[in-house]
Formats: sequence, C-alpha cells, structure tokens
Amino acid sequence: FLRQCNFLLGLGASDDALPDHFHEEPIREGRLAGVVVNRSDFRAAADYLYEVLGWDERGLAAGHEVRSRVDKVNEELARQLEGMIR
Repeated sequence: FLRQCNFLLGLGASDDALPDHFHEEPIREGRLAGVVVNRSDFRAAADYLYEVLGWDERGLAAGHEVRSRVDKVNEELARQLEGMIR
C-alpha cells in the first residue's frame, strides 16, 4: 500500500532507496551494530522484492485498482495532449 501511495506522490522504483548515511556510516547499536548497507546488495534485494510482488517499474502490481485508475488517467492525458500537439 505504501509503495502505491508513493507512486501517486510521484515516487518510482528509483526512489526506493536508503539515505546515503546507511551506505556510508556503520549502524551504531543493536544486533546490526557496525554494519554498513552495501548499495548493490540493497538494490538487488529491492529488485527481487519487485519481482516477487509482481510490481512493474512504477511499483504497481498488474491488475491492481490503483494501477488501472492510473492507466486510465494516463490514457486520457495522452489523448488530450495529442489533440493539443497537432
């Protein structure tokens, strides 16, 4: 649900990232103390999650209600823009 909300706010798959400090500074406490998150490992995990959940590059699952509404809006905008460009 949060991924779909993020999409509606204009955030795509490339925005599914951690702040830089997670990749540059070790975690200070807890069971992961001392760990620095590897960027490529994090991206691979995010890509895997997209695949498992059936999400497209926008982060929406095929057949999801939000996706179908967004697709309708995109189609209508494209239709209106086409008329304006000609």
